[in-house]
Amino acid sequence: MCVDPDWLPYEGIDEQGEFTGIMSDFYALWSDKINMAIQLVNTASWQQSLQFIQDGNCDILASAQDVPSRRDWLNVSKPFIFYPLAVATQPDHQFVVKFEQIQHRDFVMVGGYAGVELLRSRYPDINI
Repeated sequence: MCVDPDWLPYEGIDEQGEFTGIMSDFYALWSDKINMAIQLVNTASWQQSLQFIQDGNCDILASAQDVPSRRDWLNVSKPFIFYPLAVATQPDHQFVVKFEQIQHRDFVMVGGYAGVELLRSRYPDINI
């Protein structure tokens, strides 16, 4: 299984190389239920985890969202956890109530995350 090594509190890899975060608790329960160990394949980044699953270096991604660009090489289960996409701003800027208020601004997001594709599909002119 590959994970995002730096996406806490959802999932991560700690200093000892152990899977940690909310998703690790789910996988521990599933591992017990099926009476089979789930082996962690350490990667340096989410992008590397995506590449590893495409190349067959791991068989499971601990957490991946269903987006069109992944459907040729990834099968996903029904979602069992939902989390919001949040926008962080400078302290001196207003709170964002509707994304439409800021959709013409510049954004920075982690490459390979589903949120990039989801925002681009909903707001085609967004600058990420």
